[in-house]
Amino acid sequence: MEKIAIENTTKMPIYVAGQMIPAGEIRHFNEDQVPAEYRPAKEEEPKAEMQVADPLTDILKGNVKDVVAALNGMLFADIDRLGDLEQQGQARKGILSAIAEIQLSQAANADLLAKVDELSDEALADALVEAGTDVNIDPDYVAALEVEFAKRKAG
Repeated sequence: MEKIAIENTTKMPIYVAGQMIPAGEIRHFNEDQVPAEYRPAKEEEPKAEMQVADPLTDILKGNVKDVVAALNGMLFADIDRLGDLEQQGQARKGILSAIAEIQLSQAANADLLAKVDELSDEALADALVEAGTDVNIDPDYVAALEVEFAKRKAG
């Protein structure tokens, strides 16, 4: 049986397991005789980390139609991550092609956004007119056109 050393660091005697320990002295006791507050802390078993459910994996549990519908309005970073998860998992062609289509349009929009400030005044006006009539145009592109137009009008 393991012995536990208990030291009295107070100025008065203390009583442990029916025995007095004078101030400044140490006594050794069997572990089963000592109250819990004097026993050394036992190493706790590591708690299993709580798994946080990833909403993207929940989306991928649906059928192709539901997953593709969920892509609308999703952040581009989430769409990229969803594509990675799908490739590691079931790799369904319908989902992967929808994700690839969104990624391609994102890349094309990035090129357009980078070139907005290079447009001539006439090309900018034409692009704004076209943006007003095109239902499928990227709202970020329209916003960039409007900001550039406002800058030029103010300057």
